[in-house]
Amino acid sequence: MIKKIFVTGSNGFIGKNLIKKLKKKHIVFSKSSKDLSKKRNKFPKVDYVVHLAATVKPSDKFKNPLEVIANNFNSTLNLINFYKGQKKKPIFIFASTAHVTNNIVNYEKITKPINENLPILFYNETESTESYALSKFMCEKAIHLSKLNYVILRIFNTYGKDQKDNFFTNIIDQISKENKIVLENPNAKITWLHVEDLTDAILKIISNKKSTNEIFNIGGNQVFTLHQITNKILLKLNSKKKIKKKQIIKNKLFVRDKIPDLKKIKKIINWKPKFNLNDGLDEILKIKNKN
Repeated sequence: MIKKIFVTGSNGFIGKNLIKKLKKKHIVFSKSSKDLSKKRNKFPKVDYVVHLAATVKPSDKFKNPLEVIANNFNSTLNLINFYKGQKKKPIFIFASTAHVTNNIVNYEKITKPINENLPILFYNETESTESYALSKFMCEKAIHLSKLNYVILRIFNTYGKDQKDNFFTNIIDQISKENKIVLENPNAKITWLHVEDLTDAILKIISNKKSTNEIFNIGGNQVFTLHQITNKILLKLNSKKKIKKKQIIKNKLFVRDKIPDLKKIKKIINWKPKFNLNDGLDEILKIKNKN
C-alpha cells in the first residue's frame, strides 16, 4: 500500500539514503533540520513521520552543548505539537541513539550486549558531551507523553560510502598522510551498521504494524575491536605503517564495548543486518581512491 511519509533531516547521510528507497514505493515529503525550528510551522499531513534531523557533530557537544539540547528537543517538540492537533495522527518514527544507555553501562560495568530494557541514567552534570544523549532521551520522553503512536530507534554506529567523516575515513587518511596511525582505545569492541541495513530496517518498520509503540536497538552484528578494523584497512591497502596505540578515555561517557542486543527487532519485524563489514570497507576504499 502506498503511504505518505514525511522525512526530516533530508540533507543528512541517513535521510538521503532513506528517501531514495522510499520514493520507489511511497509519496515522500521532506525537510532539512533548519526548517523545523519555527513553533508555528506547518507540516504535511501524512501516515508516517520519520524524524532523523538532529545536531550531531562531535565538536558541537563540546562547544555548544546548550544549542545541541535546544535544537534537538525543540524540533521534536514542534513536530509533536503539530501532529497531536491533527485529526488523523501519523505514526512517529524517531531516530534516537544508543548513547542514551552509556551512563548505565558504565555505572553497572555491563559487558554483555545492550538491550532496550536498561534503565536510563544521567549523573554527569558538568559533562558537556552528554548533551547529545540527553537531548535524544528528552525527545524519547516527549514522544511517550504525547500519546502519538511511535517507534523509537536506538541507533548504534552507522557507516556507508556517502558518509564524509567516520572512523574508517579517518584511518584511511592517516595511512595516506601520516608516518604512524594513532589509534585511541584500540581494544574497544564495536559493531558497525551499514546505512543500507538501517534504511531496510526503517522500511520494514513502516510495513509492519507490530512495530508500533516499541523501542528497538538497530546495529550491526559483527563485533571487532578498533585495532582489528585498522589492521583490516592496512591489509586492504597493502600498507606496513605502524599503529601507535593510546588507551585514552576522553570523557566519562566513553563506553569501551558497544554491542547491541538485536533479539527484539529480529523477533518483531524479522530484521537482521546483512551487509558484511569487509564489503563495506571495500566500498569506502573504492570511493576514497576515486577522490
